[in-house]
Amino acid sequence: MKTFATVAAFCLARLVAGAAIEAAPENDPLTNWGPMEFVGPAFVGGANVTLKGDAKSIYEQLLVLNPEYNPQEFPEYRAKTAELEKRELSKRNIICDVAGTAVPYANANCAEGDRYLRRLNGYCRAPAGPRACARVSCSNQCGMFLCNDNSYPIDVWCGNIAGDYKDISSRCWESGNDWGWYDTLKGQVFRSIWNTIVVHQYC
Repeated sequence: MKTFATVAAFCLARLVAGAAIEAAPENDPLTNWGPMEFVGPAFVGGANVTLKGDAKSIYEQLLVLNPEYNPQEFPEYRAKTAELEKRELSKRNIICDVAGTAVPYANANCAEGDRYLRRLNGYCRAPAGPRACARVSCSNQCGMFLCNDNSYPIDVWCGNIAGDYKDISSRCWESGNDWGWYDTLKGQVFRSIWNTIVVHQYC
């Protein structure tokens, strides 16, 4: 009986270890992530504030600080948005076969995250790496992450992450009709000092 209990305990330990390994494979870039910090002004010409959350909750926090908050009123927002529209997809390194599950019905499910990222006039912050990520958005099973392989924290203009989502969608979007028409998306784009990941998440 003692031998059986020992064997059973050993098998259980192996199963638990196996499950842990499966949950966080070595090639999974999202083994180390947390909430995002946002740095930017709530008022035109005002001092920066630091807020924590995802793009939607940060936008809502900005509205509490300034009920008339409108990113279009900030001169720097208009300038950076114009720069974003000039980016060339060919200059980006995009990988579609990343670890994790693709976002189902991606066009609809990722739209909210994209929309709120574009409403932020400021910088999204990722913690010091390597392989450290901040979840900038999670809505309708669509997770967007700002990731950092540097040994120091980085601040990235939030609109750039929305642009990265657009680039990933342009290259990695797929469709099918196994059970009726649907579309899926997952991918990763590498920039000069950061990378952005879009993948399925339970929010």
